[in-house]
Amino acid sequence: LGEGPLDFGTPSDFLDYARREYAGVVGWFRDFVGGITDRSHEMTPVFEEALGILSRAWEAVERDDLDSACALARDGMSAFGFRADRTRSRKVFPMPPGATLAETRDVLKGFWRELAEVPSGDAAARFLVERSRVAASAYEEAKGSRLDFMDLLLRANRLLCGNRDVAERVSQRFQYIFVDEFQDTDPLQAGMLNVLSTGDESAGNVESGAAQASSSLSGAGRLFLVGDPKQSIYGFRRADVQVYHRFREELIARGGEAIGLVRNFRSRPDLIASINGLFGHVLSGEEDFQPEYSPVVPHREDAGEGSPVTLFSLGEEVPEPDFLCGLIRKIAGNVAVRDKSGAPERAAEFRDIAVLYRSDTGGGVLASYREALNRAGIPHVVPSRKGFFARQEVQDLRMVLAAIDAPADPSARYAALKTVFFGLSDEEILPVLARGEDGSSLRTRDALSLLARLSARRGRASLPELLADLFRESGVEFVAARLPEGERILANLAKAAELARSFEWGARGSVKAFLAEIRRKTEEERPEHEFPSFEEKEDAVRISTIHLSKGLEFPVVILANLARGGKKPPEGLRVDRVRGLSAVIFPGFRTYSAFRHVPRGAATVTFEKWEREKQDAEEKRLLYVAATRARDRLFLVEGAKGRGSVLKESLHAGLSRAGDGEAARCEVTGVSGEKRTFVSERSSDDPGGDLLQVAVSSPLPVAASPLASPPDLSFAKEWTPTAPEPSPLLLTTGTLKEFHERGRGRQFG
Repeated sequence: LGEGPLDFGTPSDFLDYARREYAGVVGWFRDFVGGITDRSHEMTPVFEEALGILSRAWEAVERDDLDSACALARDGMSAFGFRADRTRSRKVFPMPPGATLAETRDVLKGFWRELAEVPSGDAAARFLVERSRVAASAYEEAKGSRLDFMDLLLRANRLLCGNRDVAERVSQRFQYIFVDEFQDTDPLQAGMLNVLSTGDESAGNVESGAAQASSSLSGAGRLFLVGDPKQSIYGFRRADVQVYHRFREELIARGGEAIGLVRNFRSRPDLIASINGLFGHVLSGEEDFQPEYSPVVPHREDAGEGSPVTLFSLGEEVPEPDFLCGLIRKIAGNVAVRDKSGAPERAAEFRDIAVLYRSDTGGGVLASYREALNRAGIPHVVPSRKGFFARQEVQDLRMVLAAIDAPADPSARYAALKTVFFGLSDEEILPVLARGEDGSSLRTRDALSLLARLSARRGRASLPELLADLFRESGVEFVAARLPEGERILANLAKAAELARSFEWGARGSVKAFLAEIRRKTEEERPEHEFPSFEEKEDAVRISTIHLSKGLEFPVVILANLARGGKKPPEGLRVDRVRGLSAVIFPGFRTYSAFRHVPRGAATVTFEKWEREKQDAEEKRLLYVAATRARDRLFLVEGAKGRGSVLKESLHAGLSRAGDGEAARCEVTGVSGEKRTFVSERSSDDPGGDLLQVAVSSPLPVAASPLASPPDLSFAKEWTPTAPEPSPLLLTTGTLKEFHERGRGRQFG
């Protein structure tokens, strides 16, 4: 909204689209009605009435009179509600070639629906734009002198692109400029790179679009860019692969050199061959928003045993989370992997396995995976997308401190009782709200008593002392240590206590002041990092979204959830910066510019469809990024449930170009499948790679992984057990009262 004026089109854009889209079907219906041989048939008046309304509306479309055409939309929708199955006699109702009456009726219903929606839809979309500008203005005013990340980009761009002296001075500071991951660059960054490499402030004007941002390049040899457009997957962060393509082409046109980096140091050669064979058909390179696939060459020479890529297609009776657990159990201890150091092959461990999935906004996919892994007893870790202060355990501490600081606030007390410190249920808490403490359980009364004691001491005890008493008497460490992520929860609580100690030493005040500090840092997302989710040597399966895994690599990758997500139509403000097109698109309403036609090959498509194809192209690149995280083995899992996804459709589109092979057995699961072989398009001597496709009709058993060798237990044959010495009950010194208080606190969990 802040990058310059946006053209949302005129009614002529829609009328031009309607003439292109519906002229043929209108002609078909005219021929159909005109060819009816029995004018006395009961359906003939119905069709003639429908044609009369359609003809008047079409005449209005042809003379660019949108209002008159829209006025007939309701009558047209009603007239085309007829049943097509009452025209079975081909003598009475001969059908023109190319379509059926039912198909034509449904298409024309779409025409009437669009006529009814378009004028009000365009007005609603423009209203949203104006309200967004008002909201953005209010946000700018609320920020005051503070800057967010977009401000840094905009101000730096305007400074460099609006002042020749600044552009020349800053450009002279750098002899060479090296930019990595250039495929993730947005237009503002591209414009600044242009200025820095040329010293010409007009080369990166933010309001002149990508064409200006990539023109007037000079300073040969100063700018060195590294990027893989096949890995451009951050469109939601303004990364624009079209800008990358335009920038690259302009560089080459002005004397730059393109150097292909085709050697892969990560993956097995047979895995590389399969990825080349698959994505040579998935990434077509037809438009500037989709790069053409360039085959890569393996550096490794250690081809492994078995199929490098396996696709599991699950039946209706096979739950995907349970299948993943069985597959992980089969992989651990059985699949051979090799470390990056070049050490000899070894059996895969849990830490070598990564489960990647396309992110889901509701979090249901991740929750189902974690629940199944917990049931199966498989250790796993999930990289957190939350900052330290947004972690649940830190927010739980904030809620308990709020109840301590405001003992008369029932809502604060209610929230505190549900935290990890007390773990009370609604059934235990509600009697307190209804009847007071007399109707509560012993656990609830003990928890309320602890909060009351801490509240009474808040004016006398220091903040660290209050937290120490809270941790000790609630027994939160005892409870947290037994949760799935117990070690990290304990580490984060310890860090919170240390922050409280530092806050106290800074003489900055009371519990209320510390609460205000936590709220402020939570809202501002201060970079207080939580303890790492896992360490490299921690033997646990990694679970991550594909986006978060970019830049990482794993010996074994399981790409799951292929049957769901990624088919949502484009929504919101859509912009093609290279072509200077923009539109607001939502279900049921859109600006007129969404109907503009964009050249695509020898034909044209609407701008809305163009944006859909761009969105689908990024999904295909997401599949490529996920597949190339694997070093040794890649497993693909598509469940039976779900309405499909672009990931799944793209995978099968590439697989359709593979030849049918012989029957083969999966060495990991023991289930039989079909070996599909890709034919190399480079030469007949070049291996095209293969993929094992396996249909799974029953769940895999979730059994423990076999040990490499059974332990030697022969020493136990002549061993005589001795009575153990009694161990002391208390491992640390303390009074009986302290032990009693601690034991009582542990019951809260």
